[in-house]
Amino acid sequence: MNIGLTLGKYAPLHAGHQYVIETALREMDVVYVLIYDEPTVTPIPLPVRAGWIRALYPNVHVIEAWDGPTESGYTPEIMAMHDAYIKQCCGDLGITHFYSSEPYGDHVSRGLGAVNRQVDPPRLVYPISATMVRRDTVAHRAMVDPLVYRDLITKVVLLGAPSTGKTTLAAALAAALGQTGCPNTVASIGSTINTIADSARDSCSRLPKGILCGRRLPSERRRNTALLIQMH
Repeated sequence: MNIGLTLGKYAPLHAGHQYVIETALREMDVVYVLIYDEPTVTPIPLPVRAGWIRALYPNVHVIEAWDGPTESGYTPEIMAMHDAYIKQCCGDLGITHFYSSEPYGDHVSRGLGAVNRQVDPPRLVYPISATMVRRDTVAHRAMVDPLVYRDLITKVVLLGAPSTGKTTLAAALAAALGQTGCPNTVASIGSTINTIADSARDSCSRLPKGILCGRRLPSERRRNTALLIQMH
């Protein structure tokens, strides 16, 4: 049986991560994902990030690494620390293939005695990284699943009676957050409709009684049509 493992912070999960996971799912009989808790990198809690993977890939076995190493790098000490932790978490799972697109795939796979399965290391298929998404989430929205995106954006609701400054405050908040505000479309449409209605009423008030669309109707049709304009 072929058993695959991949890992990461998934802060956030993006199309490149998904490409690695999906490649493993196509090639392996069983797939494990080890996800680290990294509160210094992202404010999104580990259970939420793990939940993305569980929701999108129900067949994947997700392991939450709450006490994993936070140091990153390629010094002998740091690599040995990570290898020991991964072996502690996954050493009894019979991992045969380690999936990644990173250089650490070499030492992690050797530590597990597994095949180093590299998936698009140059990131040509999906030229994206979690750092890029964190820096500008909106610009890289296409690289993030909607399930993930909804947890990345700031959601603000303004409540209040009409003409209390909600539109002005929303524009100020958008500017402060470096985003584009959504105009009050309903109010705009309503204003346009009211303008059209006022214009129509004004035009109709100048028409002789019994005129519909610029044409005088026969007297018998004036009595029967429901569309006849009767100005009083």
